[in-house]
Amino acid sequence: MSVDASELIDYMLAMVLRAPHLYALTIGYWCLVVAVIATRYWGKRRRMSEGLMCAVVALGVVAVILAFVDVAIRGPELIQLSLVAYFATPIGVGRYLMRLWDGDPMLGWRGIAVRELTYVSAFIAFVGLSAVAGDPWWFERPVVDRSDPIAMIERTNWLHLMGTVFGIVAIIEAVSGGFGVVRQRLASRV
Repeated sequence: MSVDASELIDYMLAMVLRAPHLYALTIGYWCLVVAVIATRYWGKRRRMSEGLMCAVVALGVVAVILAFVDVAIRGPELIQLSLVAYFATPIGVGRYLMRLWDGDPMLGWRGIAVRELTYVSAFIAFVGLSAVAGDPWWFERPVVDRSDPIAMIERTNWLHLMGTVFGIVAIIEAVSGGFGVVRQRLASRV
């Protein structure tokens, strides 16, 4: 699996030029995430950071809507994976981590439910995107083309792969987290 580095760089630049607005959205998203962390933990301006967190979620909603529009118009592309993450991460795992860093962690079933929100939302989004792309996700092993990096990007069905990954993670989280909560409750009764 080898490819000339300049060929790969040219391909990546072509990806950006095909959808510059989506990559600009990526820059905006990460700038907002950095602003939330900077204002909350370095600037100690919690109220301002909460307003910025709402902006992160709003941008995530816009991103997932744009992902569906983009798939409908151009077909599956790698950037759409990021757009789903911008939607799913802040509403679940992002909230969980912020509470943990604030010293007020979500414990037990609540913590599991918040993390599951990310995994299940991402799974639903990828299944929906695959349907819009005309190749609906189904319970089968995704095929990854490993012949070279460009073929991997172009010919792997990323929507199916990510749907499968998030579906499996949601199941693992529910089972392992549930067992952990039950074990803790049983131990506290002894």
